[in-house]
Amino acid sequence: MKSFTKILTESKKQYAFRVKLAVGCSKDDLADLKSALDKYKVAAMSEPKTTPIIATHMDFPHLNNVDVTIIDILTDYPANPVQIREIIRDTMKIAETHIMVTSPQSDEDAKPVEPKKGVSVIDKPYEDEKKRFDILGELKKVLDDHETRKFEFAAKSDAKPNSTNDLPQNNNSIMGTLKNKKPLPTGRNK
Repeated sequence: MKSFTKILTESKKQYAFRVKLAVGCSKDDLADLKSALDKYKVAAMSEPKTTPIIATHMDFPHLNNVDVTIIDILTDYPANPVQIREIIRDTMKIAETHIMVTSPQSDEDAKPVEPKKGVSVIDKPYEDEKKRFDILGELKKVLDDHETRKFEFAAKSDAKPNSTNDLPQNNNSIMGTLKNKKPLPTGRNK
């Protein structure tokens, strides 16, 4: 049987973030950022890479003619991109509109898909309509073959259930139904 410390070290997970800044970044800024991210125990932090200036960047469409600085960060403690972005904003004094924090995997997913080589859809002949609408026939077969479920109950009873409408009603007025007795004067007999 494995010891707890061995299981714990085997289950060690690291969290990767890709930081994109629409501003320049100096070495002092990076040192301040690394010390601010120490609460998430930074395992690695890459050197900043700068993209060439382009008219509109994919991550910053609201900015024109901007070069983007990219920094990869690896932490041992869990964090989310919003927390990392707030630390960068507060530490480096950058507007939130100039900061983008994602995971490296999401950048790979965001890349445009290249079209497949082959025959274009325009050059293909139309499918036979019977083939396209045959799925409705298959669905009807499945529904016809499907048995309806019948449930049996333990006891069948013909007794009519009682409701509050079946209870006897008290039709007395809430103001009172009995007439008050008048007291007799004290000086009179009978």
